[in-house]
Amino acid sequence: MFARMTSRLSYANVIATIAVFFALAGGAYAGVHLAKNSVGSKNIRKNAVKTKQLANGAVTAAKVKGDSLTGAQIKESSLGNVPNSKTVGGNAVKQIHYRVASGTPTQTLFSLGGLTVTASCPAAQTEVTLDATTDTDGSIIGISVVEGVDDVFDAGEHLIAPLDDYEGTISYGRGASGTPVVTANFLANRHGTNECAVVGTVISG
Repeated sequence: MFARMTSRLSYANVIATIAVFFALAGGAYAGVHLAKNSVGSKNIRKNAVKTKQLANGAVTAAKVKGDSLTGAQIKESSLGNVPNSKTVGGNAVKQIHYRVASGTPTQTLFSLGGLTVTASCPAAQTEVTLDATTDTDGSIIGISVVEGVDDVFDAGEHLIAPLDDYEGTISYGRGASGTPVVTANFLANRHGTNECAVVGTVISG
């Protein structure tokens, strides 16, 4: 039998067999060893790459799509203090920090939405005095310490309120439309004859 096989062997048969062997071996090698940069996004099956395949720190901020992360993906305890904002939900916000010695000249507490409120600390009085004015005729205003509401509050008018040990609210609407609405919640106090203080928050929107 061996004699028959050897009698049929030829140079062409041997070369063909060797060629097939190297072709198969080369395919197996290529299947295991890929050329550098030879695999692209088209070669990766959808959802094939999982978390465990990603190296730590592999995804940087530049690779995250803008506005794609929500509160569910963010660890709130990792956030620092949110910077102070002048608007909340589209409304203008201002804080009142007023503490002066008796006799200090009048100061503006805030001016928003057409309403301006000043404070003074007269040496001869025992209250801190707030003075509210508007730039628009037909406005509406009310201070919780003052009885009633002025619903025809015109430019040039003054609503004056001497206050001490007071916690209250100023509510205001500009002009006939009553917009924007300005609301100020504040504390006002006169420390004897030495000092005046007003603190609070004003929202206009």
